[in-house]
This record gives sequence, C-alpha cells and structure tokens, in this order.
Amino acid sequence: MDFKEPMNCGKKILRFKVMGEPVGQGRPRFTTISGHVRAYEPKGSTEEKAAIRLMAQQAMTEQGWSLPSPEMPLKVEIKSCRKVPSGRQKWFAEAGLIEAVMPLGKPDGDNIVKLYLDAMNGVVYPDDKQVYDIHIIKMYSDAPYTEVVVTGYYQNMGEIKAVANASLKRKREAKKNHV
Repeated sequence: MDFKEPMNCGKKILRFKVMGEPVGQGRPRFTTISGHVRAYEPKGSTEEKAAIRLMAQQAMTEQGWSLPSPEMPLKVEIKSCRKVPSGRQKWFAEAGLIEAVMPLGKPDGDNIVKLYLDAMNGVVYPDDKQVYDIHIIKMYSDAPYTEVVVTGYYQNMGEIKAVANASLKRKREAKKNHV
C-alpha cells in the first residue's frame, strides 16, 4: 500500500522519544457511585500520558513546534522498541536486535497508537482527527523506548484548487473526445 503525501507547500516535523518499556492504552475501568456507573482510566495510562505530554512539550519548545491549524493534515509515525525478554536464548536476543524477529506480544500496536494519539491531543495538535496517516513498528532494542515523529503539511488551497480544476478540465476534454 502506498500512501501519498498531501499536496503541500512545505512541512514541519516534530520528533521526540519516551524512554522505558512501551506501554499501550489500558482498558477503561468501571465503578458504581451512588448507583451510577462511572468509567475511569487506569492509573498506569494516566501516568504514561503525562510522561508523553511532558516529552512532547519539551521537544516542541526545543524544535519550535507550535500548535498547528485544525485544518493541517498530520502523519504520525511511532517506533516502539522493547527489550528482548530475559528468558530467551542468546540467538533469539541477537535476532531481535538485528531485526530478524519482531515482538508479537503485548502491548498491542493499536493500543500504543491510541495512548500516544490521546496524549498528544490538545498539546501537539488541536485534535487527533487531523491524523490521516499512522504508522507503527514494534522492534527489539538494548534500551527500551518509543520514538514519535509527527509531520504536519502546509497546504496552499489556491494551488490545490488550480490543480483540481485542471484535472477536471482534462477529464471533461477526454470524455468529450471519447464520445
């Protein structure tokens, strides 16, 4: 599958790392208060989101990233690196480090994505609905971490409109010549 970058007049990129074993979004928990069911987020997810926000904010300051327009399309790439489990044989550990085998266990890739998108919401971007392209890769590493790259695409709507109108004109002419 080949994803095309949106037509743009430039882009801005934010990169940051969160050190430590990768974590995924935890399942919501439920409790009853005065006969009413209330959902809440597990403590681990809340703490991890705070750490992600902190690292993102530090990177934003260092890299000059400002909150983009709500119309800016965004691509998010996540590289989740965990330590090779200690009970594995030496050959497996080495295979993991040279990317010959990939981690297939928990946390699930979709839960990692959910945790990071939610944590960055309102901090790195106004709303995660702006994310049109998401990539995640799970790998092994000597030092566990999760790396995030957010790419925002500046769009010139006048240029986009001109290209779209030219395409429509070519289609009309082709249809006219074909009949």
